[in-house]
Amino acid sequence: MQVPSSAGDSTNSKCIKCGADITPTAKFCPNCGAPHTFQPIDAAAPSLPSEEPSIKPEVIALSPDDGLQPSPPPESVAEKVMPKAGRIPLPLFILAGLIVVVVLVITNRNSEHLQSNQPATENSPQATTPPPRIITKDPELARLLHPPNGEDDILAYSKAYVQKKQEIEAKLAQVTDHELRARLASEEWGKVDKSSYFAEGEDNLRASLSAAMYSFLMKHRADWFEIGHVDYPGSGSLTVKSVEASPLEVPENESIALDITSMDSVYSKFREAARPAIQAGVEHWMDEQSCTAHLRNVCENLGGSPGECSDPAHLQEIEQRLGGGGILSGCNDNPSGEKGRQIMEKRERDNRLVLVGQGDLLAHRIDKLLIVDYDTETLLLELKPSILSGDIVWKFPADGQANDISLLKYKRAADADSAKDFGAVALHADSGKQTFHNNNDSDNPIQIVVSLQGDDDNSFVLENGCNLGAVEPHETCEFSVHFKPVHMGFHTAAIQIAGEGWSIHSVVLRGFGIWPWDTSH
Repeated sequence: MQVPSSAGDSTNSKCIKCGADITPTAKFCPNCGAPHTFQPIDAAAPSLPSEEPSIKPEVIALSPDDGLQPSPPPESVAEKVMPKAGRIPLPLFILAGLIVVVVLVITNRNSEHLQSNQPATENSPQATTPPPRIITKDPELARLLHPPNGEDDILAYSKAYVQKKQEIEAKLAQVTDHELRARLASEEWGKVDKSSYFAEGEDNLRASLSAAMYSFLMKHRADWFEIGHVDYPGSGSLTVKSVEASPLEVPENESIALDITSMDSVYSKFREAARPAIQAGVEHWMDEQSCTAHLRNVCENLGGSPGECSDPAHLQEIEQRLGGGGILSGCNDNPSGEKGRQIMEKRERDNRLVLVGQGDLLAHRIDKLLIVDYDTETLLLELKPSILSGDIVWKFPADGQANDISLLKYKRAADADSAKDFGAVALHADSGKQTFHNNNDSDNPIQIVVSLQGDDDNSFVLENGCNLGAVEPHETCEFSVHFKPVHMGFHTAAIQIAGEGWSIHSVVLRGFGIWPWDTSH
């Protein structure tokens, strides 16, 4: 059916498909739906154009509320995209263009939606947990402060040793019998002098650790470093106990003057910082005080499984079998929560209150002393460095100090009956023991007293097996000495042997302490 044009509208045009009248504002023919390009009605005009009309693609609107899916197109638009049979089809490049436009719109909307709802990725800005400020939490520092010193560990740093090991293993690769393989391996290694490999391993180890330690200290030189755990016994002073991972050592039982008011403030701030751990500890403590918990422990001690020891009926059976109240002495189903809080708070304080320093690690400078909570790194109190009364010993040299000491023209002295030079030994390392024998070649008992003299810094350790009275005729007593340098440079001491009849009455001890990562030795 054709729709007639409005009466008197001389600007109407004809549909190029079916010839119906179309108003100038219409985009499609109301009769057949064909696209409309405005052409004034002209009886002389041909009913069909010689070329297909140009159609401007129309973007289909998308609604985010519809799950980012396109709304169903109106009938005319659907027909425009997918023409009905028998109608003039759109050119393929126009149809392809419409599809691309729709796909781009959908993709863009979906992308925006996903970006707004996706969690932050590696490359997107997000809140990150800051690294710990207390560097003694880093296991790398403990490894650097205590480099490997076992023979196998050091040999592993020797390339020549590793190559020799591979050669021997390849030679024995075809031997399957375990006992025979072990015997052949022992014979092969018996031909190898490991001393040269060991020296190479030590040099390579020191070189690698030297660079690693310097890099670590450069990175963390201004961070907090743990000095020791603290305790307040209530005598107006804070005691500091040095920890192994600390880069420095304080004297045993080092104390810091601190008034009760300041310490009360520390406890108050710590209580807030440790509140979750304290509360969890209180709940566990109260549960452990209950009679049910006591029965569980008895059940476990009797070899009961976790399932059995969680069964109320089985626990009741144990209680009846073992005599009721006797096994439940000391339990309390209504323990004091306040008592539990006091116990747990003290336990957390003992584990978490630490004294840390801040300054410049490479310069051996401490600018601040801080009492902090180790777990949360909450600052509880700041103190002046001068409050430390004892001598501080650093476990590594200040920047540049190692090279200065290495320049000393140290030459190891030859050993003799009356002199022993332990050579260059890393700080806090053990040289290994040197044993001395005292032989009584006479026919009479000889009294002997052996003592260590002049060891002001406690770098030599005497293991004395001679101070047992007299050495019987033609018998021997022996003592051993270890060298464990506590500072860099020369160390000297002497062994004094008292008693008539001994050929040696003094043994001079020497040694040289070096930085563990010093590559010049």
